[in-house]
Amino acid sequence: MRRKGFTLIELLVVIAIIALLVSILMPSLAKAREMAKRAGCAMNLSNSGKAVGIYMAANDQRQPFVENAFDLATKTGADRDTVPSSTTKHSVTAHMFLLVRDGQSAKGFICPSDTTAVEDDNVRDSSNNNYYWDFSAEASGNDRASYGWAAPLSTGSTGLDENDSNTAMMADKPPTTVPTLSDADLNDVAKLKAANSQNHTQGEYINYLRVDMSVQNARNTPIINGTATTGDNIYTASGVEDNGNIVDADIYNPKGTAAIANHGSTRDSFIVGPIR
Repeated sequence: MRRKGFTLIELLVVIAIIALLVSILMPSLAKAREMAKRAGCAMNLSNSGKAVGIYMAANDQRQPFVENAFDLATKTGADRDTVPSSTTKHSVTAHMFLLVRDGQSAKGFICPSDTTAVEDDNVRDSSNNNYYWDFSAEASGNDRASYGWAAPLSTGSTGLDENDSNTAMMADKPPTTVPTLSDADLNDVAKLKAANSQNHTQGEYINYLRVDMSVQNARNTPIINGTATTGDNIYTASGVEDNGNIVDADIYNPKGTAAIANHGSTRDSFIVGPIR
């Protein structure tokens, strides 16, 4: 006796059930993947903290820091292998690249959630065997690192104030365009997310490394170490700084050179990163 097969209607019902289950499970799977990526990002920062400790142990307790003028753009071509001097501008990411030169893998500066960043592990210039001093800029406009470093640090400084453990040294990179925040915006989640790093679900989450080498996180806001009115906006001080004083947005524009010259205090963490 021949076995009876499935009818077309039965097959359609099974397919519809499978499609329904997939539609229900997909958001949960996507969320689980992002949670794993956030954990990987935190591990990157933790490893960078360990690398900073190793660097400091070998360099008279000095934090990774290139002593000269600041430039917010990543370097390309011959500029990358020019030894920085007091008259040479470099990008803030050069501080992170010192860790790459010291042996940390450049892959550790790529956040798993950042789909635009491209690994840059070229430490030497093959044409003249000089060391590079910074990440290169990617021709496509993508970044060579997913993280930003605390700046500015005044010329001649040896790094951030280690007495304030809350100061952020490194964090998910700033958004491409940092909106100005005011007191009225401090309870506006949409605006806070827009002012946050976009590495994790459009500003929903950030990881950051403090000067005490601990890794912390913040949700839906770039403001850390306190409430919205007393906290520290680590991507732009246009809203508040860590002592609660409102400051001039023009002076603290992360894309402007005035931010370097007029920054008030190393206590107000000011994370800048690869600028396209």
